[in-house]
Amino acid sequence: MGIELFRVLMSYLKPVLPKLAERAEAFLQSELRWDNIATPLFGHTVAPFKSLFSRLEKKQIDAVIDETKALFAEANKKTENQTKGTQKVEQQAVEKQENIAVEPISPEITIDDFAKLDLRAAKVLNCEAVPKSDKMLRFELDLGDHQRQVFSGIKAAYPNPEALIGRFVIVIANLAPRKMSFGMSEGMILSAGTGGANLFLLDADSGVQPGMQVK
Repeated sequence: MGIELFRVLMSYLKPVLPKLAERAEAFLQSELRWDNIATPLFGHTVAPFKSLFSRLEKKQIDAVIDETKALFAEANKKTENQTKGTQKVEQQAVEKQENIAVEPISPEITIDDFAKLDLRAAKVLNCEAVPKSDKMLRFELDLGDHQRQVFSGIKAAYPNPEALIGRFVIVIANLAPRKMSFGMSEGMILSAGTGGANLFLLDADSGVQPGMQVK
């Protein structure tokens, strides 16, 4: 009866302990299958018994536990160092932001002065760096009923101009065209910041269309 119970147990364990089941099959001289699990092996001869696995001594278990603790300690140390590194970078970013000087407010203007500016939402059709220029990007903009070329000195803030294609920008549309050495600039793209790499293009919310007036 003990052998039979052992056979049934090993049949259940075969999917998860295939090597142990293989040794059990060699001992039982019979394949462990689901279709014969309920059929007793009466009158069946088994092989001489050999130990299928050895007992783990306490010192072996302790060694495994100690190794696991060491691995967890090392992983926790790495995580702690990464967290400290991230916090340091975030703190530096905050300090850098706090150190940026805020420009004083310009002298007051009247509503009539402001009304002279025609601000429009424009979609970037193409954007590329201007050859032999460290600052300028050349934009091709869609203003709804026509397209324009505008140059903007924001290359330091946007070193990958291709990434700007498809987004919207805000343009002073009625600014007099300005002839530059590399072409005619037909407007001004607005951005916020102190200059250089610290410039951020103004955007519009979803739903905006090329040529919409900013009011």
